[in-house]
Amino acid sequence: MEYNTQRSDLKLKEYGRNVQKIVEFVIDIEDREKKNAYAYGLIQLMKQLNPSIKENLDLQQRLWDHLFIMSDFKLEVDSPYPKPNEDILINKPEPLKYKNSNMKYRHYGRNIEIMIQEAKKMEDKEKQIGAYIHIAKLMKGFYASWNRELIDDKIIINNIKHIAGEDIPIEKLVAENPNLIRVESQNNNNSRNNSSNNSRNNNSNNSSNKRRWKRR
Repeated sequence: MEYNTQRSDLKLKEYGRNVQKIVEFVIDIEDREKKNAYAYGLIQLMKQLNPSIKENLDLQQRLWDHLFIMSDFKLEVDSPYPKPNEDILINKPEPLKYKNSNMKYRHYGRNIEIMIQEAKKMEDKEKQIGAYIHIAKLMKGFYASWNRELIDDKIIINNIKHIAGEDIPIEKLVAENPNLIRVESQNNNNSRNNSSNNSRNNNSNNSSNKRRWKRR
């Protein structure tokens, strides 16, 4: 009995060991025409074994590349595509370049910082104040979605000032209008919905009880 630990490693596990054995058999065929026929038949078999592979322009080339990889680049056939370089198994993709700029407040997200910087550029002061108020409401909503405790409006304004790097024109306006950037938390909405549902259930139960007493 032959165990998997005694067998050679599979080049591409998704095609299985039987396909690997057929590839090794095709390598040793001397008749060029017969070898080409086996190779093209293998390509069709590989395609059927992997139905998850989507039909696209590079599908055929990818299958031929896989065939050459399974043959350890020893297969010599008349392929419609050039044999890939062996370095494709060694070369690694270049690492992705991420932005090095650090966010001042991660719980608000980078888009909030971008919005504040865009609001700074507005020349129309009325529109600028409206933009800052909208941003403040978003920030308060983001904070409320992650924290049960309510955040003071002064903290939101100070956070905007810190991100903008300058005083913002809504500080006095918010001080005079405490509910200007008020945002109802999800917990308050849920509690209201629950209380309304409970009251409806109680009313329905009371009405059903009254009907029973009348029948008696």
